[in-house]
Amino acid sequence: MRAMAAKRLLRFVFVAAVVYLLLAIFLWPLVDAAYASFFRSVARAVLSSDSPDAVVEFRSADRADTDNDIVVGVGKRLRSGGATGRSAPLSSYHMGFLSAAFLTALIVASPMPPRRKGWALVVGLVLIHAFALFRVWLLVVNLGSMESVGIYHLGLWTRRVFSIAFQLFVKTSEAKFIAPVLVWLLVSLRPNAWPLQDFGTSSDGDSAPAKPLPRRDRKPQT
Repeated sequence: MRAMAAKRLLRFVFVAAVVYLLLAIFLWPLVDAAYASFFRSVARAVLSSDSPDAVVEFRSADRADTDNDIVVGVGKRLRSGGATGRSAPLSSYHMGFLSAAFLTALIVASPMPPRRKGWALVVGLVLIHAFALFRVWLLVVNLGSMESVGIYHLGLWTRRVFSIAFQLFVKTSEAKFIAPVLVWLLVSLRPNAWPLQDFGTSSDGDSAPAKPLPRRDRKPQT
């Protein structure tokens, strides 16, 4: 039993590592422009604002030698007709693609039936990109709440909670790997989807026959 569980775990780690490296290193140069455009379009659709008082925009960045391919601009409109604001660069690779690649690797390596694996992949990618948009929203609020912009006004306690969230989800690089693990667990909550335990369930969803319990003969009472 333990040998079988260890074999499954090693196979899971190997497949996940290979898929992740293929996506994060070899596939990215082929899809970087398309993914940056997709990420920018989704961010615009969800988070952009062009109200009379404020503007939030996402535009393409001059990448040069950096990974930053998007510029987030948050500004406050002036009565004179101009605007004052702040901007910050972000990388669609680090903000969204790496998390999506890691989640894909975990799901592909999981011992699930193909149909359930496809369902988990679709739902998981939607959730992980929702998390990426949440991180971008935190960046927008951080820019808009600066004194030089002032389109978002946070109270004392709200500022403290926001500062903690910003440090946890935007500043720390671990967030883009922890979130895919949590999403993977959420979309894979079935016994045959767990690589760390052997529940006697095969990868096609059929249960292995149970072994009969040993029979004990009762001694006749004297």
